[in-house]
Amino acid sequence: LPKGRYELQFRYSTEIPQGDIRMACAHATIRAEAGFSDADDAQNSLRSELLDLPALDAIQPLPPSLNKVGWLTSDKSLLLATQIYTFSAQQKSISTISVTSRSALRMTCETADLTESDAHVTLRAGTGQIVAQSDLQGHIATLMEPGMYTLEVEASVPFLVTLGAASLSRLEDDAHELMARNNKQCQPSWPVAQQPSGQEWQIP
Repeated sequence: LPKGRYELQFRYSTEIPQGDIRMACAHATIRAEAGFSDADDAQNSLRSELLDLPALDAIQPLPPSLNKVGWLTSDKSLLLATQIYTFSAQQKSISTISVTSRSALRMTCETADLTESDAHVTLRAGTGQIVAQSDLQGHIATLMEPGMYTLEVEASVPFLVTLGAASLSRLEDDAHELMARNNKQCQPSWPVAQQPSGQEWQIP
């Protein structure tokens, strides 16, 4: 779509039977992608706008579960979301996540206040055992076996959080679909790395 203002309308494709309230609601998932030019200043414009919001605007807490409607609801779901969340130094922010097959989780945190850039993220299994921990900036990437997990975030200021999660089967299906669209095939194994030949650079 070109730049401008738009109005999105929803309507039922069939008539609702009179008195049947079950047909009066529906869940809609809307995805939008922003396209940028190759210029460095344009590529980061969306991130800059989000981080430039006043702290008062960051009133949304971390969701209590990543399995809510529209997010990671099944093995075929793909979670990718960016939002400014507010955190409190007095207590941890906790979100649960349940997976039924081996899945990948990626979380990055960018502070909205450069004077308070520390964030600590811990992923625990249902038994309380620590599965993975982030660095001091709240970046974490890990694999999860089937089960229930708890995501704990310790921070004292709002952060721009990007969450990504999906089952490995879903990621593999997407990779095969992408290769098929480009008339290519996935290799059955990793390529063998060859020892470099010729003169090599040496840095004193």
